[in-house]
Amino acid sequence: MTCLQFPHFTRKFSASLVFYGQNSLLWTGLTLLFLVNIYAKVNLTPSYEKELLQMLQKPFSSLAHETLAQNFWQQGLISAAQRELRLAQTLPKENNVSVLGASTEDELIAWTSEPALVKASYEYWKTVVSAKPDYRDAYISFAAAAYQLGFLDEAKTAAQTAMNLNLNNLETARLVEFFGKTK
Repeated sequence: MTCLQFPHFTRKFSASLVFYGQNSLLWTGLTLLFLVNIYAKVNLTPSYEKELLQMLQKPFSSLAHETLAQNFWQQGLISAAQRELRLAQTLPKENNVSVLGASTEDELIAWTSEPALVKASYEYWKTVVSAKPDYRDAYISFAAAAYQLGFLDEAKTAAQTAMNLNLNNLETARLVEFFGKTK
């Protein structure tokens, strides 16, 4: 029968060093975890946090899901917005009142057809700009449609051309300034 032997620590590497090192490592890790959470809360919060919390507080509210879906749509999260609208359709309305008879299905149809409408608007204003090169408002509308489709260079050029046609227009100056800030 063998005797149980306890681990042997040399004087250079004593048990108290292991104990204090373990505690130091634990507290350092907890402090880092705490600081990472603070950093994430301050810098990484989504812009739709308020709507998300409202939806989590009232998970069976169709209005909360519709509001979150609208925010998702504005952020460009189209599939998430569609999911939220479909979920809102399955939930009963709180007060059975809709705005001018609109429903979540009407919103979903409008949202899904919006990219085609923007593309058609872009093509229309492109033809107007080429037909009437001195029509400032056509350049402004063309710049807006190009920006919505992600054609930033065309949007900047069109806004600058509109600015050159009328240097005193404040709205055009704001538009050129806005496009100057975009990357």
